[in-house]
Amino acid sequence: MLYKKIIPVAALLLLALGAVLVAGAGQVAQQQIPPATIAPAAPQPGDNGRSAGPSAPALPPAVGPVSFSDTFDTSGLDAWRNLADAPGTWVSQGGTLQPWGNTTGDLAGDQIALASNFNGFEDGIFEAMVYPTSGEPVGVLFHGSDAGYYRLNLRINLPNDASKATLEKISSGRATEIATNTTWSGFSLGRWQRIEVKTAGDRTIVSVDGTQVLDVTDAGLKSGWVGVWTVADRGAQFDNIRVQRGVAGH
Repeated sequence: MLYKKIIPVAALLLLALGAVLVAGAGQVAQQQIPPATIAPAAPQPGDNGRSAGPSAPALPPAVGPVSFSDTFDTSGLDAWRNLADAPGTWVSQGGTLQPWGNTTGDLAGDQIALASNFNGFEDGIFEAMVYPTSGEPVGVLFHGSDAGYYRLNLRINLPNDASKATLEKISSGRATEIATNTTWSGFSLGRWQRIEVKTAGDRTIVSVDGTQVLDVTDAGLKSGWVGVWTVADRGAQFDNIRVQRGVAGH
């Protein structure tokens, strides 16, 4: 008889315990759980807010005397200066030339340019490796002097009819477009590409990774410094800049 009485009591206790658990679960479900917070990793020394790209490939062997070159293997930029009409913040880090924003180091849509102290590029070949990451235009400058300079503008590969390569002459702060290409596909993101500028007399031929994108004749600027330019958003790196002189470029 005692055994028969224990079984109903135990059953009642189990039912009561189940009701308590269900009620507690309902209260938990009604509580608002705050979203998790992901703490970013502490900044590392030299971090500029962009992931470092792979090392630039070497340039092809020179075919003429090299009058200027820079591989940015040291932290100094003694061979360079800010262009007065497009100043910015530049550093040599990790073996590449990197734009770190405008003159105050802020990311912006400003055009910034770095010009070489070397000013003897005449007839010959000017080369530079570029690694774009943001999609903003990039390019090089050449034949720069007090009279002005040429600016090559390269744009990203997008499925549209917009010009992907143009050459401008900058003089007295004004830009005059002298050549354009609407058939070249444009540069690629996240990949090193070689810009090559060949000049002889009034003629200039521009190639990217061996593909000719411009062939220009302009009786204008004949010699001067070289340089690079981009937009102040830390969206490009440059490396392996070289000038060869006296080369039959065409």
